[in-house]
Amino acid sequence: MSASSIARHRGDRPDPLGFDVLRERGIAWAQQASGRIWTDYNLHDPGVSLIEALCYALTEDVFAARQEVPTLLGLDPLADDAAWERFGLSRRGQQEPCRPLSEQDWQLWLRQQLPQARQLQMRARLDADGRFTGQWSLTLQDRGDDALERSGLRQQALKAFWSRRNLAEDLAHPPHSLAPRWVALAHLRVAVTGERELAELLGELLQRCDDAISSRIPDSPEQDLPLHGPEFCDGPLGRPPHEEELQWLESRHPVLHPADLARQLGELPGIAGVEDLHLALAGEDAERAAPAALPQGSLQRWGMDWALRLRWPDRPQDLAGWQVFKDGAAMRLDRGALLGQLQEWRRVMSLRRAGSGGEAVSQALAQPWPGFPAPAALPPLPAWRDDHLPATAALPPLYEQALQAGAGHGPGLRAQWTGYRALLEQGLVQVQVQREQLPRLYALDQAEHRSYWPGLPGEAQLPGLDALLQNRRERLPRGAWIDDEALDRRHRLLDYQLALHGELLDHGTLQGLPCYFEPQAWTQHLLRLKRRFARRLPRLTQDRHAGADYSLPLLDHPDHAPPLQERLALQLGCLAGHSRRLSGALEALFEHLAAPMDTDDTDTDDVDSAGERPMRRLREDDERHLRPVLEAQSRARPLEGPPLAERLSGLAHVLRPLGPDLAWLQAALHPQRFQQAGERGPLLLLDDTGRQAWSIELGGRGRDDGPASAYALAQELHELACLIQLQCEGLHLVEPLLLRPVDVVQGTGTAGEPSGRPAVDLYLVCTGWTARARDERYRELVQAQLLREAPAHLRCGLLWLDAGEMRAFETMWARWLGLRRRYCLALLAGSVSPRIADPLDEAGTALLAWLQTQAAGQEQP
Repeated sequence: MSASSIARHRGDRPDPLGFDVLRERGIAWAQQASGRIWTDYNLHDPGVSLIEALCYALTEDVFAARQEVPTLLGLDPLADDAAWERFGLSRRGQQEPCRPLSEQDWQLWLRQQLPQARQLQMRARLDADGRFTGQWSLTLQDRGDDALERSGLRQQALKAFWSRRNLAEDLAHPPHSLAPRWVALAHLRVAVTGERELAELLGELLQRCDDAISSRIPDSPEQDLPLHGPEFCDGPLGRPPHEEELQWLESRHPVLHPADLARQLGELPGIAGVEDLHLALAGEDAERAAPAALPQGSLQRWGMDWALRLRWPDRPQDLAGWQVFKDGAAMRLDRGALLGQLQEWRRVMSLRRAGSGGEAVSQALAQPWPGFPAPAALPPLPAWRDDHLPATAALPPLYEQALQAGAGHGPGLRAQWTGYRALLEQGLVQVQVQREQLPRLYALDQAEHRSYWPGLPGEAQLPGLDALLQNRRERLPRGAWIDDEALDRRHRLLDYQLALHGELLDHGTLQGLPCYFEPQAWTQHLLRLKRRFARRLPRLTQDRHAGADYSLPLLDHPDHAPPLQERLALQLGCLAGHSRRLSGALEALFEHLAAPMDTDDTDTDDVDSAGERPMRRLREDDERHLRPVLEAQSRARPLEGPPLAERLSGLAHVLRPLGPDLAWLQAALHPQRFQQAGERGPLLLLDDTGRQAWSIELGGRGRDDGPASAYALAQELHELACLIQLQCEGLHLVEPLLLRPVDVVQGTGTAGEPSGRPAVDLYLVCTGWTARARDERYRELVQAQLLREAPAHLRCGLLWLDAGEMRAFETMWARWLGLRRRYCLALLAGSVSPRIADPLDEAGTALLAWLQTQAAGQEQP
């Protein structure tokens, strides 16, 4: 069956939802409904033709519904990843890979990122009790010999680790480049077979020997290509390890045995056997070699700051101990010519390796999440269609002509026919337009709330329809009554998209808690959060335990924050999930409060010596004259009004007399606390007791003192309180391990004895002074979410800070972030001086001590 046409069903078993079956059922039901009135029918019967039009439309809808989901969404199987991500879909290769966890994971993944590295060692540092401290030790040896190349390799290793590190993990010290301890293939007795050229065969033998000594996997372009077999495999590579990789992991023994090396070389095609093999250290390296009780001919593979390295023959006398046999006879070796051929073979293979291997394939895993695709890079979605083509438009003109001819003696016949058509078309247009608009419904880059229905059929589609309406069409409400469940439908669609990934963003637990939105605005806010969660699914699911890369700026950069932090913020309904200054809105408010006050702003007789308006104590006589200003239900839509700076500027004359006390800001969150003293009295904002109030004069600034002015001012203050508390709510994720003093030792690559893990692996620092944060139910919810979402092996601490504490923390946090980034950039540049490390150590020690002091004063989960 073609994807663009409906196949005819022939035979004894027609499609139960095909045209023939539907037509037969329709006629049968018409006969049953007609009873004795039914006499006969033929092909020009209007009722039968109407049934056929309906069956044609239903057949088309059934055919379209049976298409594959990508086809319904307008996706081409060969479309790029951006087109799929638009609908919250991603390919298998983007979902399966995870971050390295074990030593084996890190060894394999770093081997992909650094194919030129030798003696790559990633080891977990353990404490005295054998427990992982969260620190890793990375040592390696470069392919080149000069210091510039070694520095470049360390830089790549740092970038690779920072891009894939996990929470509460770090390198114990900068990656250490091991000095080469040169070893030569002094004696070789080998038997060859086949027709391979001797220089090529010996060159491959030398290369395999070099790889074995340096603990490298031979590069092959095929081994790093992604595998898409039927089995599911996550892991850091996104595929099962190859046999060569598993053997490489098992062969990483600190002692190199010549017998094991000879066995590996004997597996090369063209090598019949290696009868004798002897490795000899070069002159100075032989003198530096520490005596060890090793088997005869064996060598220690690596030490504290060195590792073995094969020296390729570069003089004819280096081949003096080589013997090659073929068919039992010794071959004569032209050492000069063979030496030149080996050097040329090595040069060609080095160039070939530089352009192959796993680096090009796996570098995508080392890159941060690129973000949602830009609209310009996506194919256009179908436009909204505000009309539709009636199914009955395909009927022969016979019926219209007959209706016009009979209009004189049957005036109701045309109206009856139009009514039947309207009933038919209104049902069909729902299905047709919904199918056409599926791409727009499921696209995550569509911020509009409109659903699929374009509107009811009108006079343009069905002439005579307006005459059947009881109310004129222009008087009918537009949009709401035909699409009153648009937000609920959008939420259900997003729930389905998230369920495809095994995710659920359930905000039901937030119901009943203090809220900064009126009900409709709250639903829209949750929809925005759910869209953001779906747009960033690859990052928030696959990398939920990822740590931040502190070589990149963290504050105000959504893609640089730890995914766990963003995930928790979205689940808790916060305005934003990335790292930002949570005290910024309060600082803006305090700046306006600290600004010089105009003499016209307030009555100086009511202001105390400190410049603040005192609270007014209510008497019983006052309480009898209080009038509610706002409804008890919040009516705030803080995200739809002017920005915060504009609000603060417009309310400066009101805010300055209120003073910097946050109690009035918390009270203004409750609409029922706004009262007016009589018809023309001041606006009062009651405190928690209801016995005292902040008094706000209504006169001046172009306002009268009537109820309308009281209502407008109360609404502005209420929305301002909602917006400030909404912007101030959020969280920071702090890793105490990274606050330890840094190691700047560049020569030995050691950082002393490993210290134990901190008492707390993660601190979640939250705003504690807002209305929601002061609610014990909300605090219990945050604690439960943290324990559920954080990695199970990490010990988490939860800190609730008031306004002053949050400002103090963010000052120290921003300073440490800046110093940490400067330290990371200095590491990438090659060296860290004490003037860079010392301020960082000082800032980290102070911040850690401050966090521990706060934690000691709060009950921890």
